[in-house]
Amino acid sequence: MTKLCPRECQVASLVAMGCANKEIAGRMGISCSTVKEYVERCFQKLGVGNRVELAVYWGAGSLSECLAVVFLSASRFGV
Repeated sequence: MTKLCPRECQVASLVAMGCANKEIAGRMGISCSTVKEYVERCFQKLGVGNRVELAVYWGAGSLSECLAVVFLSASRFGV
């Protein structure tokens, strides 16, 4: 499995929490088109086809290597 970069992990976490692209963009201080690009990269790297599959993948603990990155940077991005 290809590992996600820290920003992709943050986006994946927010998608799994049910956040829309606009909300993710606001929380992370990036544009909606950048969020969309990160989401698409997550889909491609993880072999999932949609946001629900990404959320299930995340919830199954398959991305545990990302959790430390997400939690360490969460306060920085207001999450």
